[in-house]
Amino acid sequence: MTGLREKLEDFYAKYGSFIMPVLKFAISMLVFVGINNFLGYLAFLNNLVVVIILAALCAILPWNGMVIIGMVMIILHCFGLSLPVGMFAVILYLIMVLFYFRFVSTDAAAILLTPFAFKFHIPGMVPVTLGIVRSPASAVSAALGIISWEFLKIVNDSASAIASAESSSALDVLKGILDQMINDQEMFLLVIASAAVILVMCLIRTVCSVYSWQIAVIAGSLVYLVICFLGATFLGVETDILWLVVGIAIPAGIWILLSFIFYDVDFASAERLQFEDDEYYYYVKAVPKRLSPEKVRQLERAAEQADKNRAAEESQRSREQDGNADMTSNSSRRQANSDYRPAGRRPQERRGMDVRSTASGSGGSGVRLSQTQILNRDEILRRADQNAQSNRNAGADLNARINPKEQGTPKENQNENIDLELKLEDTLNHLS
Repeated sequence: MTGLREKLEDFYAKYGSFIMPVLKFAISMLVFVGINNFLGYLAFLNNLVVVIILAALCAILPWNGMVIIGMVMIILHCFGLSLPVGMFAVILYLIMVLFYFRFVSTDAAAILLTPFAFKFHIPGMVPVTLGIVRSPASAVSAALGIISWEFLKIVNDSASAIASAESSSALDVLKGILDQMINDQEMFLLVIASAAVILVMCLIRTVCSVYSWQIAVIAGSLVYLVICFLGATFLGVETDILWLVVGIAIPAGIWILLSFIFYDVDFASAERLQFEDDEYYYYVKAVPKRLSPEKVRQLERAAEQADKNRAAEESQRSREQDGNADMTSNSSRRQANSDYRPAGRRPQERRGMDVRSTASGSGGSGVRLSQTQILNRDEILRRADQNAQSNRNAGADLNARINPKEQGTPKENQNENIDLELKLEDTLNHLS
């Protein structure tokens, strides 16, 4: 079952863009041919070429386009039978369209296929399917499909009387159709049973997590049978018990089989997880799917590749951050070195003056210091910085005592330390 499900998923993922138009075309042909065979009061709509053109148009339209075209075909057939019946169909389907687009605009297939479910004596297929794959609001779409089917059946049964009636008695026939729909207890019983099935199945799928599909299908089928039996007993609705049981047993068996294919999970390995944020606590039950060995290996390879990509991205991001930090550090060092240069003298002039002062200080011989007398470059820089800082502090204190209003001027403090900086550069030149 697991392998079949994965093959179907892979096949749909690969050819889904071709499967969906073909499926829409097939369902459109089924719906439109069924409408023509059931009603068939307008000649040009019974043409197979027209049906094929409409089905091809529905293949490229959304599902709701198929619903609208089907309703328009029903209305036109009703006008072909009688003008009052056509007007009644316009009002009825206009109300149905308003409810449909307001509550269940995604349940097009339910409205389209409900008449066929009744035609093939499996009316339970629609509520069971909606209870499995849709929400409780889908009870509206099931009700609309049942009402549409009952209207078509009444029109078909009364067609001969309406066609032979005179214009003066046509309104009486139309009133008879309305009375039949209002007094149709079977229609209301089916609407109630379908709504109850959808609500019960959605509730079970929400509350129960272990074998929820199977339990929901069985419970929904039992609810459908019980309500229909009670309606047949207390309301006097004529019900064929055999077709009723067969009509709910077939969809129940189909969906139980599909649940093992598409909802094959490992309940023994389920885990309960808890999360929280600033506002809520989250309690989650995670149930893993049963996967084939090939699918497991494929997921493991995908996870390993994702980890490698994530590590490469983090490494690249780290190198970029380190490069930005180095650029910032070098820029700060260049700015700090430029701050120590005395204003008004170029480096070449200071270097010449330092060499002359050094030569004169060593007796004019220009002899270099011995290697043992040269201090470490970093030690010289450190001592020079300490001396410069102490001179700045001393100058600032002296300036504060002499002129309290002008204390702490950085420019004056730097000018006082020019001689010290020149000596520092002289030493650095000798070392280089």
